[in-house]
Amino acid sequence: MRRFVKDFLLPMAVAVALAFVIQAAVAKPYEIPTESMVPTIKANDRIIANRMIYRFRDIARGDIIVFQPPSSATRTCGDAGGGNIPFVKRVIGLPGDEVEVRREVVTAASGPVFANVRVIPPGAASVTGGDSARIRLKPGDARSVTYVNDEPFEVAESITPVELDGDPSGYGAEGQIMDTGTYELERRTVPAERLLVLGDNRPGSCDAHQWQPDRYVPMDNVIGQAEVVYWPLSHLAFLD
Repeated sequence: MRRFVKDFLLPMAVAVALAFVIQAAVAKPYEIPTESMVPTIKANDRIIANRMIYRFRDIARGDIIVFQPPSSATRTCGDAGGGNIPFVKRVIGLPGDEVEVRREVVTAASGPVFANVRVIPPGAASVTGGDSARIRLKPGDARSVTYVNDEPFEVAESITPVELDGDPSGYGAEGQIMDTGTYELERRTVPAERLLVLGDNRPGSCDAHQWQPDRYVPMDNVIGQAEVVYWPLSHLAFLD
């Protein structure tokens, strides 16, 4: 019995204790309930957040962070944002940054431009359902462009966008509805000790462009940096 305790139960107890310590202090898993970070993170993906990294370096523009939402976020997003469950968004504005989202029209000189859209069955009453897709915009289409300090802020794609032609959804090309959901955010300066965050799926994310009256995340609310998608295995990837 003593050997069983020493060789089996004790190592198992230590391993379980270490797992709890690591989860509490170093890395913790989270499930993403919405499509706010598509295409980088899909709805229902599971990620691991590094809870220690910001003890060794500052938060950087472009980081994907896990944070406790401010009250304005939970009031605005409600269940869509997961209530009091931590949010996951990308840092767009650091303290002192000038951030603006402009509605712009794609031109022939713009080069390849992609956007997140929803494809829904013909005859549907709204664009709240349907499948998410990534399409190439045509000249004349509108899109939202994020600027930081008067420079376009482009998010590096974690997946290769697919140019969809004809009937990408099986719903029928004539009946399908594409919604790019363009919006604007007036120019604003990020206050000290605050962050401005947006989802990569700009039109489909409840984030700083919707929160009222306070659009910012206090730095003290940041839990850690999202490091990796670990489930499902087909989505396994390190996050940029």
